[in-house]
Amino acid sequence: MPEYDGIFALQNIREIDPKANVIIITGNLQKDVSEKLDYLNPNRILQKPFEVDKIIEAVDWIKNSK
Repeated sequence: MPEYDGIFALQNIREIDPKANVIIITGNLQKDVSEKLDYLNPNRILQKPFEVDKIIEAVDWIKNSK
Protein backbone atom coordinates (compact mmCIF):
# COMPACT_ATOMS: atom_id res chain seq x y z
CA MET A 1 0.00 0.00 0.00
CA PRO A 2 1.58 3.26 -1.05
CA GLU A 3 0.62 5.52 1.87
CA TYR A 4 -0.35 3.16 4.66
CA ASP A 5 0.55 -0.33 5.78
CA GLY A 6 -1.43 -3.33 6.96
CA ILE A 7 -0.95 -2.41 10.62
CA PHE A 8 -2.60 0.97 9.96
CA ALA A 9 -5.43 -0.76 8.09
CA LEU A 10 -5.98 -3.30 10.88
CA GLN A 11 -5.96 -0.58 13.55
CA ASN A 12 -8.70 1.24 11.67
CA ILE A 13 -10.68 -1.94 11.07
CA ARG A 14 -10.55 -2.68 14.82
CA GLU A 15 -11.81 0.83 15.60
CA ILE A 16 -14.79 0.31 13.32
CA ASP A 17 -15.49 -3.31 14.26
CA PRO A 18 -13.39 -4.93 17.02
CA LYS A 19 -14.80 -8.35 16.10
CA ALA A 20 -14.17 -8.14 12.32
CA ASN A 21 -12.66 -11.24 10.75
CA VAL A 22 -9.22 -10.36 9.40
CA ILE A 23 -6.56 -12.43 7.66
CA ILE A 24 -3.17 -10.73 7.44
CA ILE A 25 -0.80 -11.61 4.62
CA THR A 26 2.71 -10.34 5.26
CA GLY A 27 6.26 -10.68 4.14
CA ASN A 28 7.50 -9.13 7.38
CA LEU A 29 7.11 -10.92 10.70
CA GLN A 30 9.92 -9.17 12.51
CA LYS A 31 9.48 -8.84 16.25
CA ASP A 32 8.00 -5.32 16.23
CA VAL A 33 5.46 -6.21 13.52
CA SER A 34 4.60 -9.48 15.23
CA GLU A 35 3.99 -7.71 18.55
CA LYS A 36 1.69 -5.14 16.91
CA LEU A 37 -0.24 -7.90 15.16
CA ASP A 38 -0.57 -9.86 18.39
CA TYR A 39 -2.10 -6.79 20.02
CA LEU A 40 -4.51 -6.20 17.12
CA ASN A 41 -5.49 -9.88 17.09
CA PRO A 42 -6.14 -10.84 13.46
CA ASN A 43 -7.87 -14.18 13.00
CA ARG A 44 -4.99 -15.57 10.98
CA ILE A 45 -1.56 -14.46 9.78
CA LEU A 46 -0.10 -15.91 6.60
CA GLN A 47 3.54 -15.27 5.81
CA LYS A 48 4.66 -14.85 2.19
CA PRO A 49 5.32 -16.93 0.24
CA PHE A 50 2.44 -19.30 0.88
CA GLU A 51 0.36 -21.85 -0.95
CA VAL A 52 -3.14 -20.85 -2.06
CA ASP A 53 -4.63 -23.67 0.00
CA LYS A 54 -3.48 -21.81 3.14
CA ILE A 55 -5.89 -18.97 2.33
CA ILE A 56 -8.69 -21.46 1.76
CA GLU A 57 -7.91 -23.14 5.09
CA ALA A 58 -7.88 -19.78 6.91
CA VAL A 59 -11.23 -18.72 5.41
CA ASP A 60 -12.77 -22.11 6.18
CA TRP A 61 -11.49 -21.92 9.77
CA ILE A 62 -13.11 -18.50 10.22
CA LYS A 63 -16.38 -19.67 8.67
CA ASN A 64 -16.47 -22.77 10.87
CA SER A 65 -15.56 -20.98 14.09
CA LYS A 66 -18.84 -19.04 14.21
